[in-house]
This record gives sequence, structure tokens and C-alpha cells, in this order.
Amino acid sequence: MGYFKKMVQGLSQKTKETDPERSAHSRQEAPLAYWEEYSYMSALLTEDDVLTALTEDIFANIEALEGIELKDRKLPGADGPGQALVSYQGLDFAVGFFPGDFSRDGLIRW
Repeated sequence: MGYFKKMVQGLSQKTKETDPERSAHSRQEAPLAYWEEYSYMSALLTEDDVLTALTEDIFANIEALEGIELKDRKLPGADGPGQALVSYQGLDFAVGFFPGDFSRDGLIRW
């Protein structure tokens, strides 16, 4: 039998994996790296904006987004950061936020 005929027969036959290291039962999802599990975003505001930016109005802006459902919300205070629970396409996302000082050195590492 010719080489190409054997190759085609080999490709067309159903094969089973016999190596336990590669079997479907031994495969596991790898844990998320920190950058996959958590995302960070900074918003730069003027001093005047900081005093008025974190009000109930931010939640109205979120609710106005098409496809987003705001399930829970809390403004930041003495007891901790602000929190929101939003749903998009059936998936829930927890969002934490707080006012803070801006430091370029903390964001850029050479």
C-alpha cells in the first residue's frame, strides 16, 4: 500500500487517545492569572469633579446603558469602597470603586 493511501486511511479512521496525560478526563482549566481575574480602570477628575462625581447619578448612567442591568449598588463611604453588581448578557460582574489620589509612578513602571 502506498504512503499516501496509508496516510488517508489513518486520517479517516477514528482514533482514541491512549496517553492518560492527554485524555479528556485529565485536562483541567488553568487558574486565572491576576490580570485575567481583576481589571482596574482609573478616571482622572479635576478637584471640583471629585467632590460631585460619586453620587447616585453614576448609577443612573449605568442603568441607561442598553443591555446592562444594575442589580445592586452602594456608594463609597467610611465603611468601604463603592460597589455595584451589574448583569450583561446573563453574566454578573462585581464592580468596586473609590476616590483616590492620582500617582503616575504607581501606574508606570520602567
